[in-house]
Amino acid sequence: MKGQLTLQKIWYYIQPSMRIMENLFKLSQESVNKKGGQLLNVVYKFLTNTSDKSIKELFSFLLEKASIPFLQIL
Repeated sequence: MKGQLTLQKIWYYIQPSMRIMENLFKLSQESVNKKGGQLLNVVYKFLTNTSDKSIKELFSFLLEKASIPFLQIL
């Protein structure tokens, strides 16, 4: 607002969002045409292969929500 936002600051602020979007893109690419247990396995693989806390929380949330219909079938 006061002209203090520079290109370098914007780049710094969007880094966490870029990492999350990059991981979501990779997940979507790998989970094409997967259903049920196969899809849960892909999400779990991504969850276990990351060390970033925010990405781990995202994949935990996705795994939890995606497993609800699968577990109801069982």
